[in-house]
Amino acid sequence: MSILPELRQTACEIARDAFVQKHRGLYLLATLPSENDDLDFHTAVVHDPTAQAEEMLSGNAEELLANNRLYLIAKTPRNPWQSKITIGRASNNDVIVRHPSVSKLHAYFEHPDGIPRTLVDVGSANGTVVNGHPALPDVPMEVASGTLLQVGDVECELL
Repeated sequence: MSILPELRQTACEIARDAFVQKHRGLYLLATLPSENDDLDFHTAVVHDPTAQAEEMLSGNAEELLANNRLYLIAKTPRNPWQSKITIGRASNNDVIVRHPSVSKLHAYFEHPDGIPRTLVDVGSANGTVVNGHPALPDVPMEVASGTLLQVGDVECELL
């Protein structure tokens, strides 16, 4: 079985806390639109967001990441909000998604116990969609493994 379907199945079948313990966190699987190949903006990136995921998946990382990006959803020291795991294209976000449709600070996960429980759009220019429902700015939306997200034009799945 390919690692991606196996990871998706596991994420949806076991409790969130068990998945986090087994895989060292939750992940955001993003499919970048094809026009991403020739980016026309200049946001510097100082951190490779897929490095830890690639290390975890070792030999299967190339198969998994061929047409996708896998981001570990985890708090980093790059932003000042300890209670928020931020998503955006700027280098001071916890999860850096380099696509022009993603705002510099696009949204954030709230993680009261260290595990993302809700997603909040911060009034991003191109919006956020959670399971087909547009997110209103500053209104938390519940997320879990298997949740489908769209951040700007980037389609994602929470694993």
